[in-house]
Amino acid sequence: MSLNGMPYFTKVVPLEVIKNAAYQRDVDPAMVRKIQKEFDPKLVEPIVINYDPETGEAVAIDGNHTLLALLEMGYTHWECRVY
Repeated sequence: MSLNGMPYFTKVVPLEVIKNAAYQRDVDPAMVRKIQKEFDPKLVEPIVINYDPETGEAVAIDGNHTLLALLEMGYTHWECRVY
């Protein structure tokens, strides 16, 4: 699949391997709590990650608040859109 010409695939990924991108805004604890309070797994979008096959590094480029909320709620894996 592709979005705006960028190829991607969707895969369930272990959350522990995903790092936050250094250029992302700081995580707002209030936003994390809001996600947890209103959590409905059927409505949560995939976390968008950039995967580098040469280094094996996976970096969240969208969904940092969701990533932290899921980890704090005990989730170990989640669907990701992998670029």
